Amino acid sequence: MDVTGVIAFGYYDGVTEGVARQAFGADYCYFKVIAWDGGQDDRLHAVVEISAAAYLRIASLLESAQAAPDLHAWVPAWDHLAEAHRTELEAILKRLQDDLLLKGALVYSIGMGQREALRVAIDASNATRVGAALLEDAPGDVAQWKREL
Repeated sequence: MDVTGVIAFGYYDGVTEGVARQAFGADYCYFKVIAWDGGQDDRLHAVVEISAAAYLRIASLLESAQAAPDLHAWVPAWDHLAEAHRTELEAILKRLQDDLLLKGALVYSIGMGQREALRVAIDASNATRVGAALLEDAPGDVAQWKREL
């Protein structure tokens, strides 16, 4: 297994969704940017720690269609995934998003994730809003999240 950093499922001026090793204070985690400022520099991530097994399974499924490059961040193409692998990968990601709502955190970072400024647990007071944000195609305005932070 050659994957050593971030496996990106979304990318726009930086990784917007993915799984990572040694990020956000976790050995392995799933994350998604749910809001950012106008310059996309200050970002609000929803983050949950995941098992090494989940990370390695995701990498293995993706590597079945494309060799992982020797880079910190890999943006794999899903086009050539076998249907069974795509279905399994989608199910894993759905479970990770469900876990995020149960035991995840909102992490506000400055400088495109370079410096963590604030961390708040996802709980009953914000889980519905976070769940809705996870379904959006693009991050919202971080200013609209001030109450949760």
